Amino acid sequence: MKKITIVATLLMAMAITACKSGSTESAPTQIAATVQMFNGDGSSFVHWAPNTTLVAWDETFNPVEVTVASVAEDSASCMLQLADTATPSGVSRFVYPANAYVGNGMVNIPTVQQRSALTEDLLYYAEPREGKVDFLPLCGLIQLHVTTPEQLASITLSTTDSLLYFSGNFTVREYPIPVIDAVEGAEHQVTLQGIDQIDFSQGADVFIQVAPGYCESFQVVFQNKDGKKCTKTLKEDKSILIERGKISSVALGDASHPLVFE
Repeated sequence: MKKITIVATLLMAMAITACKSGSTESAPTQIAATVQMFNGDGSSFVHWAPNTTLVAWDETFNPVEVTVASVAEDSASCMLQLADTATPSGVSRFVYPANAYVGNGMVNIPTVQQRSALTEDLLYYAEPREGKVDFLPLCGLIQLHVTTPEQLASITLSTTDSLLYFSGNFTVREYPIPVIDAVEGAEHQVTLQGIDQIDFSQGADVFIQVAPGYCESFQVVFQNKDGKKCTKTLKEDKSILIERGKISSVALGDASHPLVFE
């Protein structure tokens, strides 16, 4: 990747630190970071191990790899190792995971997701403020509680609302309360795969990462290992609110309302 400088003031701060320590060599370009817990309560923790990779970019949109240099003993913060060259151009931005950045200032929520979403899969975004970066979740999570004796191969969520997008490409604005806007490449659906080993017979949860939004049209399509499908659609008088950094729960399939595959 072509390297860029992230923030000029950061480099200056590190240079001052190096002078105080008596070093004649340039100091590593590092910045402190926190990661907000995915529950909306404002508390922080770090789920990234050392050497985890992220991506940063400036107004030129050229990406630069960023790595986690160290994690605090209390897991409340970490230090990021930044690239060190050239001249910055405007506001810098960070995104995790590294493959979420698709260029031209766009981030991507996977349209096809593998396995139930884990903490380390979730999309986080940050911009430097006062010499540090505070990473915030960009998406919401749908917690789907499913009860069925079927062995499921995939679950697809979709909406018919032309203004509502679940996945694909988005741009980010309004940090530190980030808002994502759908752009070319955004999709009205998201599919979860890699769930064939989950036993849903007594009920089990899967988590799917989606863009925030207010859903008045919402459809779930289950497909079993034999290719048969079961489709469930939100009733007209119902709605689902998917909030950034929060979990929205949906339960489907029980003794009174079994999932029927055809």
